[in-house]
Amino acid sequence: MFDRACLFTDNIFNIMSEMDIVPRMPLRYWALTRYGADMIVPCKARRGLGEYTRLLGQMQAQFAEIMGELGVEAAYVPLDDQERALDLLFDYIDDLLDTPEKYRDDGYQQLAMDYMRSKMHGDTFELRKFLNFLLDGNEEMADELCSLIDNWHDLGGIEKMQRLGIMLSKRKSGDKSPATEIIFMVIGILFRYAAKYTATKVTGGSQDYFYEQLVILIIDAYQHGGDSFILQQHWPEAYLAWLRAAPPEDLFRVGSYERQSIK
Repeated sequence: MFDRACLFTDNIFNIMSEMDIVPRMPLRYWALTRYGADMIVPCKARRGLGEYTRLLGQMQAQFAEIMGELGVEAAYVPLDDQERALDLLFDYIDDLLDTPEKYRDDGYQQLAMDYMRSKMHGDTFELRKFLNFLLDGNEEMADELCSLIDNWHDLGGIEKMQRLGIMLSKRKSGDKSPATEIIFMVIGILFRYAAKYTATKVTGGSQDYFYEQLVILIIDAYQHGGDSFILQQHWPEAYLAWLRAAPPEDLFRVGSYERQSIK
């Protein structure tokens, strides 16, 4: 039997990076689908270190050439195991939003719509602005959190833990609003990292690697905005460089990357 949907979707494809957060939300985990095929560029978790390193080197050469033609000084250097750090972030998001119904009925969808309306037309997502949006009306907390992240690399582990602990203590009992839940999810990730970092200084142990990488992603996204590890995945120059890096049969893989729970 002729499937009319094929008439409209057979020629559609989506070029994606699994080192980017956007293509991973929330279709795969809520059993939703896109039209067409997902053509996925390489990452270490999907392709293995050797093949990924080879293809990444070819991509970086193309990226340098493209940016040179544009007269822009920029390099493409993703964070090591960036896709796995995002897996860890999605462990937290799954705990927060485990069903589409919760997203729709508990205010998260409305919050997302309000945020989109607050953005200037064409503005890219910036974590700094998003946190300030979530903390609208709570300037004291906004100042404390933004100051902490702005000065993250200059602070010791104990001071980070103390400042984050004070923020956690200020959460009002019973406050389950979407903005509060998201803010304290971020604070909780940073606090866990700072506490483990402080403990390892005393015990001589090691930090949890993927937590360390996730915190690097969060701080980098806040401090560098559109030039951050995550948002650089959106650059058209990055996708063009991937397309030039290798023939399609060598470059792309089709099908879902099996996210691994880390938390």
